[in-house]
Amino acid sequence: MSITRRALMRAGAMTAGLAMFPRPVLAAAAHDRPYGLITLAVSGVTTAVYRIDKRQLRDNATASGYERLGLRRVDSSTTLVASSLQPGADETMIASAVELVARNIASLKSDHDMRDKQIAIVGSSGLRSYVGPAVERLPAMLRERTGIGMRLLTSREEAQLETDWIVPSDDREAVLHVEIGGADIKGGYYGREGRRRVYHDLAVPFGTRNFAGAVKFRYPSVRTDDFGARAADHYREVIAPTIDRRLAALPEALTRPKVYVSGGIAWATAVILHAQDMALEKDWTRLSPDDFTTIRRLIEAGTPYGAGLPDSLTTAQRASIRKTLGFIRNIFNPHQLAAGAAIGAGLAEQLRFAGREAILFPGFANGASSSQYLLYQITNNPEFRPS
Repeated sequence: MSITRRALMRAGAMTAGLAMFPRPVLAAAAHDRPYGLITLAVSGVTTAVYRIDKRQLRDNATASGYERLGLRRVDSSTTLVASSLQPGADETMIASAVELVARNIASLKSDHDMRDKQIAIVGSSGLRSYVGPAVERLPAMLRERTGIGMRLLTSREEAQLETDWIVPSDDREAVLHVEIGGADIKGGYYGREGRRRVYHDLAVPFGTRNFAGAVKFRYPSVRTDDFGARAADHYREVIAPTIDRRLAALPEALTRPKVYVSGGIAWATAVILHAQDMALEKDWTRLSPDDFTTIRRLIEAGTPYGAGLPDSLTTAQRASIRKTLGFIRNIFNPHQLAAGAAIGAGLAEQLRFAGREAILFPGFANGASSSQYLLYQITNNPEFRPS
């Protein structure tokens, strides 16, 4: 299924843990209904609108979530605003976030004539490690204030939802998916226990943002030109042992022929190193096992956002990529870029990227877990209920 994403390259990515938006299909069928999705994440609160005919969802149940739902997102109705969900947040700050969500719910109802049952609210698993224990109060406070339930995802749930969004059902036992988010690493794969398909997850509470902070704390005098080396050292000390322990219990993670890598640092790497493919708006961009190491070398050389664009780009493509690189600069400072590259390079080694059939970046993975959650709410999947 080939979907153009010209609008995505124009808009860029809105958060470090997210990639890019698919182009919407604006023509709505007679039975389309609007559905609202509010996502609370490290980057802020995103509100999106989908127009969906539930009968169409039943016709392609084995497709990926993106194939079923992605083209029904109305990008003109998508907003992202900062929230009070910051590290060390207290109950007053949680209450402020609740009021923000309540206002967004009111807007969905007034602007799109939605009822409560047409609105889904989901919180990213990264909020737990980023905000702290006070965030656990959020679902109950939201339900009390708005009457609508919210699901604060675990890292396992979020990883499974992302995999279901990206990978068609028939391919799920051939793929390991890894997402490098702003506050955590998560992913996994599907295996078999008898006739039953089971999801096995891999999660570590470090992502691009909080790992950059950890490196600065560990090495207070670190400079930009040696940040990548120090981040690699800290990865080996802190993250690698956790990954090794998880892999010991998940040997099939090393046997899947394909690895899909998503998240903000994967998106940035694809744009910086594979500008031609990204300019062609491909659904999938093939990555090299040493791409993240290359990003580190660019940072050490003083060119963190690339040393120049390919001559093969057209004038329009060049302008589009340059604008997207501007978004990347706004999202990642060089230290965060180096931290993300250290995580990517470490995972490439531990997960043996070099021995895989393909390492791919899915350019449509933006908002994967929350969008899949909405899909499961609409189709009444019993595994994912609001709290």
